[in-house]
Amino acid sequence: MTKNDKIAWLQQNALDSYIKARAKAEKELDELTPMFCFCGKLATGFHTSHCKKYQDRIKTKIVDQLGYLIPSKQ
Repeated sequence: MTKNDKIAWLQQNALDSYIKARAKAEKELDELTPMFCFCGKLATGFHTSHCKKYQDRIKTKIVDQLGYLIPSKQ
């Protein structure tokens, strides 16, 4: 499964856990990027909500946190 497939599975089957993990990941990344985003631009709320690099890091953190919920394809 790709990262996007895992996120889709979590949104469909474990929405409550997904929402909590996303909020936690956003908070952690906001603390890491108080001034500048990972892409080098100014880290405003609007920018981080649309930045592909920032959103990819959020998805990675969510999959890492909730990986135990995702079934492995055999």
